[in-house]
Amino acid sequence: MTSTQIRTLLEPAQRSIAEQHARVVVNRKFDTLESLLRDDELENLANEYSQRLGNLSSKLSESASSVQSELETTISTTKLYLEEVKELSLSRYSLTDQLSDLRNELISATLGTDSGPTLLEEIESLHRSLKELEGVKGYVQIIEKGLRLSDAAIGQIKNPFPTPSISADSVAQYRNLQSFVASFTTLSEKVEDVGSGRSLHLVTFLENLVDRTWDSMKSILSSTLISASEKIKWPTPVEWSTVPTKDQAAFELAFRNLLQFQEVGNNIHEKSKVEARSRKDGLYSIQALVQPIALRFRYHFDTQRATNRLDKPEWFFTHILDICHEHRPFMERIIQNIVSRTSFQKIDAFREFERLLLPVLSRKLRKTIPLLVEHPSLLAHTIYRALSFDASFRESGFSLDETLGQTEGKEEWEGISADILNRQEWFDAWLGGEKKFTDDQYESIINSPDAWKIVDDGNVDPNSSTLRPTESSRRLKSLFEQVTDRYSPLPQFSQKTRFLITLQLPLLEQYHTRISAALDAFESLSSAFFRAVPGALAGQASYSGPGSQGEKRLTSGVEGAARLIKAMISAKVIQNAMLEWGEDLFFLELWTEINRRASLRARADAHPSLPHTQNDHRAHVETTIFQELVAQYAKLFDRAGDLLVRLVCAEISSELKQHLATHSQAASTSETPEMAQTLFAPLSLLSNHLQQLRNTLPSTISVPLYRRVASQLSTMIVQRAFLQRGHGRLTLPEAKLYAAEAELWAETAQTAMSGSKRPWARLAESSRVITLEDGKLEAAINATLSGDGLWAAWRENAGLEELDRDDVADLLRIREGVQI
Repeated sequence: MTSTQIRTLLEPAQRSIAEQHARVVVNRKFDTLESLLRDDELENLANEYSQRLGNLSSKLSESASSVQSELETTISTTKLYLEEVKELSLSRYSLTDQLSDLRNELISATLGTDSGPTLLEEIESLHRSLKELEGVKGYVQIIEKGLRLSDAAIGQIKNPFPTPSISADSVAQYRNLQSFVASFTTLSEKVEDVGSGRSLHLVTFLENLVDRTWDSMKSILSSTLISASEKIKWPTPVEWSTVPTKDQAAFELAFRNLLQFQEVGNNIHEKSKVEARSRKDGLYSIQALVQPIALRFRYHFDTQRATNRLDKPEWFFTHILDICHEHRPFMERIIQNIVSRTSFQKIDAFREFERLLLPVLSRKLRKTIPLLVEHPSLLAHTIYRALSFDASFRESGFSLDETLGQTEGKEEWEGISADILNRQEWFDAWLGGEKKFTDDQYESIINSPDAWKIVDDGNVDPNSSTLRPTESSRRLKSLFEQVTDRYSPLPQFSQKTRFLITLQLPLLEQYHTRISAALDAFESLSSAFFRAVPGALAGQASYSGPGSQGEKRLTSGVEGAARLIKAMISAKVIQNAMLEWGEDLFFLELWTEINRRASLRARADAHPSLPHTQNDHRAHVETTIFQELVAQYAKLFDRAGDLLVRLVCAEISSELKQHLATHSQAASTSETPEMAQTLFAPLSLLSNHLQQLRNTLPSTISVPLYRRVASQLSTMIVQRAFLQRGHGRLTLPEAKLYAAEAELWAETAQTAMSGSKRPWARLAESSRVITLEDGKLEAAINATLSGDGLWAAWRENAGLEELDRDDVADLLRIREGVQI
């Protein structure tokens, strides 16, 4: 029952409702007046309702008392419930606080809070630690077993039984170790969680353990051999015939045991591993014999003893060469005999001994070179000694053939120098030091007071074809060849190419530039034709500026010509040297390799002083490596020659002007002119110039220059003296005087050059034509005016070779009385 219903029942009765209800009941019971008037019906109804009222009143009374009782009970119960609710409310707050605390405790310590790890995390951590400890336990157990097997293998070699010789049974425990490691490796490969790295590390450890075990077993046998070798006085030279038989037998047994041990190892190890170990260790027995030698080497050259000097690398190189020489008979006779009776019979014992000595030097160089990088001269000296050692080693017959260092590709031995040269920073340091040294030497050569002085050894015939060099060209050639000698032993063509491009070509380029700049200055600063050559070819001569007496002295006369001659000589000496170098076997091979290899071709094509490369054998054999520079120096030589010819002709022409003017004046005032004294100045100048050419240049150069000078002077004299006269025609006496002068020109040149008059043919022929008289003159006129046949016959009869019909006609026209 709801509270609303309860409140409705507790409300007092309403009279209006009761009356309404009574009316409804009466109206329903008594629907007519007759029924109402019946006495008993109405009374019965009233009694019925009165009885019902009495019943309801008693029930109401009972209900009222019951309600009161229930209210009291409910109130007391409600009070109890309220007390419980209050207690429950307090309990709720307490539970809330407890839940909050528990929640905070469940927050992970990994979230960066100040509190420690949760219980769950601690449990998980302990669980992980337990698993790791279990894994470590298994890890340690595997390691312990591997170490136990390793000790067993070593012990088996250390205490052989029943025989001291080595066989497959001697490494049975080692085979057990191998099998165990192989099984574990296979199992590890099947484990999915190998990514953690633990299994991989353990596999690596076990594989290294196998290698260390084998090395330990080898060391035991090596120690036995070394002990036996000490009894035969090793590592001093061994006199085998003087060794007691017992010691010989002990040595041979120990030596053979190591070889048998190596043979067993080759059979039980993987092929790739065997090849790698063989290249590194060589024959175990010979490797053991090298150990005392290496120990002595370190004693002498790795300690503070006086023999350990950075500036004396030749000492330790020579020491190794001496060791090889001293022990060669023992190796070739005794050791080779033992090796030949094993499966290594194809191995050359002495070569293998030499090869196993090389790591001793390699170790020394790796320690020494870093100390020399800052000292270019010592570094270069050490590299030079290393290259010399390689050459000596090869000359003694060493190669990798018939050694365990030989590969299937027949790889050649690079040399001990490769330990230095193959390290880029060390090679660059050496190259840089050589570059600085070469540049300093060049500056010393070019700035020397005698740089442009012609070398005079007093034994050269002026008429010979020997070219006497200038001091700078001679020293430059020597420097170039010195650099070639220093890098020619390099094993790799790429290294040789770097030296050529970095050191040698710049030398030739700078020298060419120096001479070319001197010629530029000579030409641009000249008055009339030439002036001084300040600096370069002038040496240490003073120079007082344009137009000064010093400038005139340096650019005129014999002294001016001498400077051009020195430029010609300098250029020609280097040009001839390059022609010779280009045909040298070393440079021919280098040029061939440059053309064959793409990387070297690219480097060469990028350099302007090298010819264009071609990957065609038939094409590049027609060129040499210096062809481009030879052409440049040839042009420089020709240019200097042109300037020299122009200088000589210009000076003589200048002197000849005064003579021609005097000649013209004498011709106009005298019917019988005489040879003027003014002619001797240009003749003297010509003689001086030609004598200088003859004394300083070989005939192969001086004679062509003389011919060019004579030819140009002949043409100039004919033009100025004959054809371009400004004072009338030539009389016969005057023509004869000119002819005499022409003969004097030729005789002067012939005396100065000790040569022929042939270069003066044009002047001589012109003189003969202008001195024709009488019938010969008429015949010349007729031939000139006649047809080709008559002209050719007359020309041949007159001995003319230089003059043609027009030349002869022009000459005849200047004769007095001739009309053509």
